[in-house]
Amino acid sequence: MAFPGPWRFRRDFPGVGFVRLLIFGFLFGHGVTPVAAWEGPPFLWRMEKGEAEAYLFGTIHLGDPRLRILPPAVNAAFERSQVIYTEIPFDPPSLSEAHRATQAPSGEELRGRLSGDLLLEVEEALAAIDPSLEIVAFADRRMWAFAVELITLEARLRHPFLTALDHQLHQRALWEGREVRALETVEEQLAVFRGMTPADEEDMLRDTLAHLRNARESGVDATDVLISLYLLGDPGALAVQLELWLGEPATEGADFRDALLTRRDVVLAERILAHLAEEPDRVHFFALGVAHLVLERGILSQLKAAGWRVTRVGPE
Repeated sequence: MAFPGPWRFRRDFPGVGFVRLLIFGFLFGHGVTPVAAWEGPPFLWRMEKGEAEAYLFGTIHLGDPRLRILPPAVNAAFERSQVIYTEIPFDPPSLSEAHRATQAPSGEELRGRLSGDLLLEVEEALAAIDPSLEIVAFADRRMWAFAVELITLEARLRHPFLTALDHQLHQRALWEGREVRALETVEEQLAVFRGMTPADEEDMLRDTLAHLRNARESGVDATDVLISLYLLGDPGALAVQLELWLGEPATEGADFRDALLTRRDVVLAERILAHLAEEPDRVHFFALGVAHLVLERGILSQLKAAGWRVTRVGPE
């Protein structure tokens, strides 16, 4: 998962965030007409090398009614595949591990870790999402976990029973009796947060609150913007926005991009290739956050360099 906005830490962290729910937090302020359903081709690529075949599907880590019905091309690729991969595992022990990681040490409460002005900002943000929300409901959260949760809180309150697209694919694979695997562990995706200082966490929360406030003042629903761009299926539009966001400032942006995408893309590509080499006779379906697939030097370029033919699949 990735950070839900262009947070500028004082350090270059060695990993990336677990809850990559809104890697496109930079979309605040970019107007996009809401899309009701898939209007463009899905972010689906077919991989071929000799007789071997595999699929890469770019996802977003969100749950929304518009994402429940997959395009025919994605359904067809999914049904052809014997092994389904997500970035992290969604089995109960892994989900419990992720949940425990969001909990503050015993005896610590979120309110007690917030300075006066920050506490007021948090209370204002919660009230803007829902007047009934109070900070006591998040008392046991670590500050970074609360910041991540804030980004998608309003969307999750609208659709409280919908799981993220990645999780839906995992559940479907289990229901259909397909083998499920993950490319990363929860521990690997949580690495970045273990290295955060209290000051880093506070900076992260302040940046999150600022983006939420800007979006609210602009009348922008950031989740709808993200999903609309995703459903339009234009990799160029997403890539341009990503490059603009990741490109500033020069030094901090470079460190952030390296932690967020570059290093992880290398590892993810290596693991994809290893699975394909070990079982070339099986069809593999890899569901990854779409940011890993639309940038020029991302996973697709690494797979092509390894001799795989990678082609975008049309809408039908």
